[in-house]
Amino acid sequence: MMSQNQNHNVRKKGVRNLYHLHSILIHRGTLGAGHYFAYIKPTTEDLWYEFNDSFVTPICKSSALSTGAGGFDSQFELKDGVLYEKQKPNYTSAYMLVYIRD
Repeated sequence: MMSQNQNHNVRKKGVRNLYHLHSILIHRGTLGAGHYFAYIKPTTEDLWYEFNDSFVTPICKSSALSTGAGGFDSQFELKDGVLYEKQKPNYTSAYMLVYIRD
């Protein structure tokens, strides 16, 4: 553990502790079975890609950041002029985030 004096010296030398999100490792499935894939931003541009087995596909940033949230997904259906909502379990979970120091 750094003392306050050491911490002050690190800041004084201009060390920046800023990080950016580089990749999100995802598991889709249950405890007993599933599939692994990753969302990766390989460059400094704000472009994300899905790396899934032998395929690499561009993906929008909002999908990459929200897919691994788990919980429930809402599906809406319009039937006889009435909007119905069905919730289905989302078995997709981010299990590791990888950050790179700027």
